[in-house]
Amino acid sequence: GLAPRTRHGDLRVAASVERLRTHPDTSQQEHEDCFFPCISAMLRAWWAGAAADDESWPDNGPAPPPPPPDNRPSPFVAARENGAAEEVPWHKRLPGRGAVRGAKTRFRGWFYGGDCSPGGGNSSRRGFENGSRPRGLEGADAGRVNYWGRDIGDMSNGEPGIDWEEIMGRVMPHVLEGLAIIGACYYSYGLAHYGPQVQPQLAWTIVVVLFSLSTPNFIEPVAVGAITGMSTRKNPRIMPNFAWISFPMILSILVWYPFQKFKLFEGNGARYGLVAFISTNIALAVFMMPGNVIPWHRYGSDGAVTRWDSIVRFGLVARYLATTPLTAIVTRLTKISTGHHSITSAAAAALLLISLVQIIGGGVSNRYIYDVSSAITLGAFVGACEATVLQTTDVPLCAVLAVGVRLLMAPFCTGFAGKEAFSAFVAIVSFNKVRPGQQGVFED
Repeated sequence: GLAPRTRHGDLRVAASVERLRTHPDTSQQEHEDCFFPCISAMLRAWWAGAAADDESWPDNGPAPPPPPPDNRPSPFVAARENGAAEEVPWHKRLPGRGAVRGAKTRFRGWFYGGDCSPGGGNSSRRGFENGSRPRGLEGADAGRVNYWGRDIGDMSNGEPGIDWEEIMGRVMPHVLEGLAIIGACYYSYGLAHYGPQVQPQLAWTIVVVLFSLSTPNFIEPVAVGAITGMSTRKNPRIMPNFAWISFPMILSILVWYPFQKFKLFEGNGARYGLVAFISTNIALAVFMMPGNVIPWHRYGSDGAVTRWDSIVRFGLVARYLATTPLTAIVTRLTKISTGHHSITSAAAAALLLISLVQIIGGGVSNRYIYDVSSAITLGAFVGACEATVLQTTDVPLCAVLAVGVRLLMAPFCTGFAGKEAFSAFVAIVSFNKVRPGQQGVFED
C-alpha cells in the first residue's frame, strides 16, 4: 500500500513476483538479487517523479528472462576482494543509467589502459571511479592501474587514481627548461641588437652568468637559448627581428630535449652551441630561405667561398692561435678552481677576456675586436669540456685543432648562431677519435 503508483515500480515488483511464482526452485539469494534492485529502482523513480527506464520494459507481461549462457567472454567482469572474477548478475546489465555508466566505465578503462568493471560484489562500489579493479591486478596491486607504463595511484579509496603530482613532476621540468630557453634567447638577442647592442659573443656570456646567479639548476637550457640568440641582425642579415628568431628558438627546445634525455655528447662543452647551430640551420633552410627572407647564398657568405685565401690571412691565423688556446686553459682552470658548471665557467672566462679586449682595444678596428672575441668564444667551448671527455693536458692541443676547423669554416655560415661551438665540437670529437684519452695530471 505504501508503494508509489508508477508503471516503473509496478512492473519491477510484478516482474519479481512473477519470476518467483514461475520458478519455485529459485534460491533466496537469486530472489534477492532480482527483487531488491527492483525496489531500489522504484524508490528512485518515486523520488524523481518519473520512471527512468520505462523503455527497457514491455507494457505488460513478465520480466524478460535472463539471457542464455554462451561461451563468449563477458565484457563486464566483477572483481571480488580476493581478486577472483565472476559474471555480473543479469539485472545489473539492463539498459538505462547502468548502460550509460557502463559506457563511461568502458571508455575510462580503455583510456587508462585497463579492462574495468562497471560493478562488483559490493553494490556500493561500482564503476571505475568507485574502486572496481582492472582485470589481472590482484593482491597488493589490485587497487592500482598502470597508466602508460607508470603507476598512477590507488584506485581502491573511491577517488580517481591519476597521480597528478607525479605527472606534473615529470612534465614541469621540461616546461621550465623550455621557458628558460625562450627567455635566454630573447634576452641575448635583445642585448646584441637592441638597447646596449653589445657583440653577440659578449651577449651570450652576460646572459649565462646572470642566470647562473639566480637559476643554476637551469643553466644548461639557458646556455642553449643564449647561444641561439647569437645570430646577427645585419652585416650579414641572418635573423631580422624577434619574430624570426622565434623559429630557431622553438627548434632549439625540440632539439635540446633528446640531447638532454638521452645525454647525447654529455661532457662535451660545445654541445649547447651545437643545438643552437642545428636549430638555426633548420630554421633557415626550411622556413626563411624558401620564403625569400634570407638569400640562399648566405651559406657561402655571399660568394666568399671562392675567396678563402683572401679571408684567411696571416693576421687572422695569428689572432686565433694566440687567443683560443689561452682562453681554453683559462676556462679549464676556472672550472677546476671554482667548481662551477662547465658552461658557467666558460661564460665567466669569456666575459672577462672579451671585456678586457674591448677596454684595451678601444681605438682598434672593430674587425680585429670581432676576430679576437670569436677566438675567445671558440676557446671557451673547448675548455668547457669535462675531464672525462678532454683532459686538461690535452686542452691546448685540441684548441689548436679547433682553430684549424674554424678557419676552414671562415667562408661559410657567417653570422650563424653556434658557429664557434660547432667548430669546437668537431675538433673535440676528432681529437678523441685520433688520440684516445689517458689519465691526466689534474684528474684523479
